[in-house]
Amino acid sequence: MRTRVVAAVFFFVALAAVVAVLAGRSWLHPDNGSIADGDALVSHGRDIFRQTKRYAAAYVGNDLSCSNCHIDAGRHSGAAPISAAYPHFPAYSARDKRDITFGERLQECFEFSLNGVAPPADGDVVTALTAYARRLLENAVREAVVLTRGFPELDAAPLPPSPARGAVVYANRCSICHGADGGGQSAEGKVVFPPLWGERSYNAGAGMARTGTAAAFVAANMPLGQGGTLPPQDAWDVGAFINSQTRPPAPQERTQRMLAQEPTSSSHGR
Repeated sequence: MRTRVVAAVFFFVALAAVVAVLAGRSWLHPDNGSIADGDALVSHGRDIFRQTKRYAAAYVGNDLSCSNCHIDAGRHSGAAPISAAYPHFPAYSARDKRDITFGERLQECFEFSLNGVAPPADGDVVTALTAYARRLLENAVREAVVLTRGFPELDAAPLPPSPARGAVVYANRCSICHGADGGGQSAEGKVVFPPLWGERSYNAGAGMARTGTAAAFVAANMPLGQGGTLPPQDAWDVGAFINSQTRPPAPQERTQRMLAQEPTSSSHGR
């Protein structure tokens, strides 16, 4: 037991040193094929992450996958990389008013972002996703990858976010991929661009349903491959527009435990 504790302490000290020394360096992308490295559980976790509806169908209620918000299979530094989140758990949840485990955080993603039901904490889905996150973290430390939790902080909007202005930004910059009706696009039965509102999108309890979170994600990552090109005001406005549209309600028993008001910070997963 003592050996394992010492090893764990050494691991996280090394992680902290990597983050401190390499601040400002760009994100590195380990080859996706080598991440599993012959580990069936990690490989299964990666598959669930990339194609959640296919590999965890019993727990998904919409057309989204984990990788729609956590881009590049959870490895992209501007899109809440799961390797950066994993070592911070257990962590306090404002929604639950208590510390929760990483597994419980994954369960919440299924309930809200995926508008489904929580998979069992000790089941294969949570176990495999946890193993995948742990492997990504190990790779990040080994390859000296900078770990930035959540989405990059977004400057406050000069003007209050406006859905009306956001509709114009959406039409000009977003609709070509996500559709004028926000329904996304599919090809050969696979979702190519996810729906942003409507019954097949995230529900009202998801983190992305907060304007600040949506704006931060958009600013850092959208349009796809052109992250950082939208002015902050446009990002705030389009986030407000997207979240002014109809979507499934949050599970009723959870609604009362959600934050009472919109957070002023645009950070995600903190």
